[in-house]
Amino acid sequence: MSAPDALTSNLFNSILWSWNYVGIDSDTGRTIRASGQFLSDIDPDSQDFYAIQRIQGSRNRVRIDGLWPAGKAIPGNIDPITGEPYNGDNRIRQNDDDRERAQLTSAGFQFSLRDGTFANVFFAGFLEPPITLEFFSAPPYPIGPVAPNSEDPVIFRATPLFGF
Repeated sequence: MSAPDALTSNLFNSILWSWNYVGIDSDTGRTIRASGQFLSDIDPDSQDFYAIQRIQGSRNRVRIDGLWPAGKAIPGNIDPITGEPYNGDNRIRQNDDDRERAQLTSAGFQFSLRDGTFANVFFAGFLEPPITLEFFSAPPYPIGPVAPNSEDPVIFRATPLFGF
C-alpha cells in the first residue's frame, strides 16, 4: 500500500464546506451568483472560526482561480479616505441561525477569478442592519467601490459537508 498523496492527507485534516451567495449588482441590475466549496482547518479559534485553506467554484460562470492570501487586500480594496487596505482573513464558522452571529468576519474571505477580477465577501456588522457585502474588483482596479469595481449586498450561506 502506498502513502496517501498530499490532497488525500489534506482532506482527512480538513472540513469540506459548500458555500454560495446571491445578490444584485447595483450598477447593472444583473444577478450576482457565486458558489463552490471550501476546505478549512479542523480547529476553530476562540470565536469558532475556521481558517479557509482552499477554495473552488465560480462567480457568474467565471471560474475561481484561488484563495487570495489572508492578511492581504485584493486589488482596489482600499479605503479611499485613509489609503488603508481592507485585508481579508479567510475565516468561516457554522451558521447556528443566530442572526447576531455572522458566518464571516468583517475582513471576510477573498478570491481571484480566471478573468483577472477579484472578490472579497465580508460581514458588514458596522451597518444598520448588519449585512453581508461583496466587494468586486475589476481592471484597472481603481481604489474603492467606483466603476468598474462594485460593493453590493449579498445573501451568503456556507454549510459543512464533511469533517464534523
